Amino acid sequence: MMITPMEQLLLVRLAEALPHEGELVSLLNEPLKGKALRYVRAEDRVRSAVASLLIRRYVGEGNLRYGEHGKPFMDGARQFNISHGGGFVGIFVSDKEVGLDIEEISRCDLKIVPAAMTASERMTILTQEDFAYAWTWKESVSKCLGTGIEKPTEIGLERQSMRRFGFRGETYYVESYETEGHVVSLARGSEGEFPKPTFVSIEELVDETAV
Repeated sequence: MMITPMEQLLLVRLAEALPHEGELVSLLNEPLKGKALRYVRAEDRVRSAVASLLIRRYVGEGNLRYGEHGKPFMDGARQFNISHGGGFVGIFVSDKEVGLDIEEISRCDLKIVPAAMTASERMTILTQEDFAYAWTWKESVSKCLGTGIEKPTEIGLERQSMRRFGFRGETYYVESYETEGHVVSLARGSEGEFPKPTFVSIEELVDETAV
């Protein structure tokens, strides 16, 4: 029997998934299939299908529910968070509340910094890479908390150390990876080593016999 790690960070490359749109969507149950097919763009349909299949494989099958601010969860299952940014769809799975955000560096528009960051956060952002890191830190922490970022120019992270931030009166720990032109940031409310990215092939994702 396969022993499942306590925490996993799984990434699927969108470019590898796009040619398999029909197969990916066909594996979904009717509600999730309908959700995917409501999207107009093929990229969005595939992102939706991949996200659903990642949850099914690495969290389980069950009644997917959503918190007050839209964070998905499943009763009695492991905690998880999904993100799809740029060329990746990812899931962070844990036994604790977690947050995940992915941003493609080249798509970060510095023109929106004044609308996305507090005054103190803006002082640290000079490049697209700076913005990608700062935004994924903020987004992953807010997703861990389950609130999302309601007023990004008013509520910011208070950096306490390299990997520790204060947010809404609580302390969060963040780890970031830069891979293939993207920044991937993970957050949780406790210290400890974070999982490194594992890339999931389409063959693995659609293998219904895999554990």
